[in-house]
This record gives sequence, C-alpha cells and structure tokens, in this order.
Amino acid sequence: MDKYIAFYAANCESETFETLEEAKKWLMDGYDIEDGYSEETMWGFDYIAKITHRSKFIETDRRKNHWKPEEGKDEWPYDNEFDIVGNIILEMINGNELL
Repeated sequence: MDKYIAFYAANCESETFETLEEAKKWLMDGYDIEDGYSEETMWGFDYIAKITHRSKFIETDRRKNHWKPEEGKDEWPYDNEFDIVGNIILEMINGNELL
C-alpha cells in the first residue's frame, strides 16, 4: 500500500507512491525548466506528504434487513438510491497517531 502522496499544484495533480524517493522523482520530473517554473511551484504549493490515515466504510444496515416477505413490502427507512448504508471513519495506518 502506498505511503506517500505528491501534489503538483499547477495542474492540480496528485499521485501516491510506496517510497519517498519515488514521490520526489515524480514531482521533480514534472518541473519543466525550459518553460520556467509555475507560480504555484515558486510559492511552495507543491508538496509530498506521508499518508497516516485512510478512509474506511463501516456498514450499518442493508435493505434486505427491512424486507418483510409475509407482507410483501420493503420498509427501508433510507433513500431508495442506496441498498447499503454506513459511516466513514479515518483509520490509522502504520502505527501513526492522530495529528
């Protein structure tokens, strides 16, 4: 799983990487010295960050739990667009503590 994210502000691009060296190379390779550096790069808006948390979906309910076959109806209390509902948490990875 990738541990770093690099962001190039001029094109609003990001990419994830397994190593810090790969992230640095991707960012540095994107700079075009012949055409000059972008203002965003010169202002320090490009960055590399270590990924400490990732989103995780925790299922709390399913539509099938609300089907009543004897009555032939669905008592789904949520929007009909969804068959599964839940919550998103940010799960700590690699032993990093919440900042």
